[in-house]
Amino acid sequence: SRLQRLSGPAFDREFVRYMTRDHREDIAKFEQQVRTGDRRTAALARAQLPTLREHLRIAESLSR
Repeated sequence: SRLQRLSGPAFDREFVRYMTRDHREDIAKFEQQVRTGDRRTAALARAQLPTLREHLRIAESLSR
């Protein structure tokens, strides 16, 4: 992967970019499950969303 070829600040920037993108995608998928999943799946997704959003907030703060 691209990350394996990087080091130092270049690795840090790419890792934060990857984590931000990944968490945004995960949040979108979890939000979809809240809307369309069965009762148990929606409840699980709803319970995890605050943690995912906090992780995204942290990743975004690292990119500044």
